[in-house]
Amino acid sequence: MSVSRSEANAASVIALVDLLTKVIAKPSDHLNSASLNHALTSQGALAAYESLELGIRRASLNTQKKACDFCLGGFAVLDSLRRRARESIANAKTQARHSGKRTKEGLLLRVTEQEQEIQLLLEDLQLLQRAFERRSMQARSYAESSKVPSIIALCRAEQREIDTGLDLRRKVFEASNVRPIVRP
Repeated sequence: MSVSRSEANAASVIALVDLLTKVIAKPSDHLNSASLNHALTSQGALAAYESLELGIRRASLNTQKKACDFCLGGFAVLDSLRRRARESIANAKTQARHSGKRTKEGLLLRVTEQEQEIQLLLEDLQLLQRAFERRSMQARSYAESSKVPSIIALCRAEQREIDTGLDLRRKVFEASNVRPIVRP
């Protein structure tokens, strides 16, 4: 059975996503891979990256973007993973250079890294809150457009229950409160 070119490109993109996810999770395993490190430098370099044993094929940037649209919903997902993998490897290299040091420089570096991680988590939280609020508005809109009183009442009751559960959070983040950490 023959696989179409678009299916092969999509499979290659999926394999690339898998590799980038592994790099983000455990960058120390990929510190010495010169070809991978070069591929993470730009979108074009990533498109040109090839690892046949992992199922990743070289492609033009436009071809890779089309494959991403097909299987990931957009190229931004792959590019975000590329940038995060590049940052993970850079952080791992920095940690390797400063590991075991209890100098002022090493501690300041650790504080900076933790501040960056906190900032990423705050940005992720903001994105999740936006997605949750949008889903809630869509659910309300769909229930109201049905014009069925029982569905509208059920939607309101279930959303009140969810809101009550969210009120139990220890720290509430308003979207306007998510700002970069500013060092004095």
